[in-house]
Amino acid sequence: MKQYLHALAVIAWGVAFSALPVNASWASVELAQKKACLACHAIQHHRVGPAYKLVAQRYGSRPDAVEYLSNSIKNGGGGRWAMGVMPRQNLTDDEARQLAEWILSLAN
Repeated sequence: MKQYLHALAVIAWGVAFSALPVNASWASVELAQKKACLACHAIQHHRVGPAYKLVAQRYGSRPDAVEYLSNSIKNGGGGRWAMGVMPRQNLTDDEARQLAEWILSLAN
């Protein structure tokens, strides 16, 4: 029974993360979880804020996409998605950049 439950847990974990693109950085997923980004955002669907895939599609073609998203993530903002205002986030510049690069990688 214990082996069955372990196998079931492994399968459930695999299904939960199968929607992540192959090139997604696990470190960035963990950072997004640690900083509670996933409380308001999801990868493929709207929550309180827009889906990360939509953010990547909207801003991915900008030459300054990483800097633009890093700034938006760190300093917050609103009105760009006809949703509420995202508050300023307590992140270092490196953390904001890592999250921006990860979000942009989701466009594929």
